[in-house]
Amino acid sequence: MTVLNPGADTQHGDRNFWDDPTLSYRAKGILGLIASYEERSTFSAEFIATHSRDGMTAVKAALRELEHAGRLHRVQRREAGGTWGATAYVMGNTAPTVLEDASGWAYAIADRSSSYVKIGCSADPRTRLAVLQTGWPGVLEILWQERGGRALEVHLHNHFAARRVRGEWFDFEGHDTVTLITDAAAAFPTEGNR
Repeated sequence: MTVLNPGADTQHGDRNFWDDPTLSYRAKGILGLIASYEERSTFSAEFIATHSRDGMTAVKAALRELEHAGRLHRVQRREAGGTWGATAYVMGNTAPTVLEDASGWAYAIADRSSSYVKIGCSADPRTRLAVLQTGWPGVLEILWQERGGRALEVHLHNHFAARRVRGEWFDFEGHDTVTLITDAAAAFPTEGNR
């Protein structure tokens, strides 16, 4: 398990994390430790545990607390051959671009008679569409897809968090879904502009 500081984004809205009454002092301490290092530093839970008398159980509980509070985001690498790799955490609202394999596709799948859109990732969006179709009474279609894999998917999930209905489903009622997603994806930091 790794934690990445993508740029020491320790602000959450207009409040500094130190003033956040919803976080325990243990969680604030871990976030402060992460923020005190250089940008793009990575940390294992084991490394964090060596900087206090708290054990691994306490560190992992604090990491889960920070994830629940939206201060850290859990990501997982997709390795060659499609297997899942190690779990990592990314600090702040930054998409985990440096941790993810960008060879897969991020996609938006929807039934045009509904405002609900599934934003996901897959090595093969058409196969994913077929799997989703078996559990949906209407006709689903791929509205949008772009290379970027899990990292782009997480970026889009963060961008559209206010529209989240449940899981990977988002409500785009009254909006041009394809345009909104295309514009959000254009803001995704790619290899060339990180």
